[in-house]
Amino acid sequence: MQRAERANGRNPLGGKPLVVIMRGIGDEDGPGGNVVELERRKKQYAELATSLSRNGKQVIAERSGHHVQLKEPEVVVKSVRDVIAAARA
Repeated sequence: MQRAERANGRNPLGGKPLVVIMRGIGDEDGPGGNVVELERRKKQYAELATSLSRNGKQVIAERSGHHVQLKEPEVVVKSVRDVIAAARA
């Protein structure tokens, strides 16, 4: 249902706060990763965040690959705190 709502230009989560956290380092093809694929995913995830919620945003963990919670736990903690603060506002 959420895909259909997003396709119709609706935000299925309304104005509920949402943060989509994404890696900043690609894991493909060595340490630098596939830059083109990483940029495509950044755009895709930014669109996902704003299409799911009017209060959605993307956060990029610049120094992390797949395991953001291990490499940059402070990014995850800040995002959770931001969502809680926005929900209380």
